[in-house]
Amino acid sequence: MKHIRSVSKLPGVAADIDIPALIKSSAGAVSVLTVGFSIAKLVSNVNNQINTLAGQLDLENKDL
Repeated sequence: MKHIRSVSKLPGVAADIDIPALIKSSAGAVSVLTVGFSIAKLVSNVNNQINTLAGQLDLENKDL
């Protein structure tokens, strides 16, 4: 993103942009975001399971 902003500030550089490379880097960024989102979702699911287990253990302790 920062690279795109810096290019827009320099009109002379705009003609030298390698479009296929830009598309590849954009696709790479999207895949990194997708992987990051998947990991975040996984961590969230694990966290929810831990909280559920902790809640069950807490209930069991109260029963004793």
